Amino acid sequence: MIWISDNGSTPVAGPPEYRGGNNGPFSGELGDGREGSIRVPGMIKWPGKIAPGKNNGMVAIHDFLPTIASIIGVKLPTDRAYDGVDQSDFFMGKQEKSNRESFITFIENEVAAFRWKQFRIYPNDFVMSGGNPARPGVAGGRMEMNSMPSIYNIENDPREEDNLIATKAWTFRFYMKAIGEYYKSLKKYPNPKGVSLTNFE
Repeated sequence: MIWISDNGSTPVAGPPEYRGGNNGPFSGELGDGREGSIRVPGMIKWPGKIAPGKNNGMVAIHDFLPTIASIIGVKLPTDRAYDGVDQSDFFMGKQEKSNRESFITFIENEVAAFRWKQFRIYPNDFVMSGGNPARPGVAGGRMEMNSMPSIYNIENDPREEDNLIATKAWTFRFYMKAIGEYYKSLKKYPNPKGVSLTNFE
């Protein structure tokens, strides 16, 4: 059995009748790209195969396709790109750490956030919209930075309150490498257009 939550809760952003929930110590909620928006609990139950326990290793929903294919011995087609990585050894307890070190978050077709290990990098900042109360998340917006990203260490600062660009700018090279590889892959495997309710072209 595999159980995974869909997304973070909407303590502020949602319609009044649906507001609520709690994303623990993490900043963000449904509709933005912060940790609280996309970091969700997941459980796998497979008696005799996966030992009971817990782990905070990074896993993306995309990882389940190559992982399950590996477990059941199916070779995936080679004529397409896959965003997932095989996590079978991690799930089965054969290795302690996840095979995933990074994750790209998109809003429409734009890179909205990048996670590398314990660092989160944002090319643009998320900001609250007008209203009473002012609402972030699905009702918020993004603001262009002064040519520098925001960088947060979510292990030490889960609320993402201390921008570390002045001291942790070295992490940006991992962002550049991953985003560069992603854009390079689009030349061979282009994405479908992202969903937008304001752009009708």
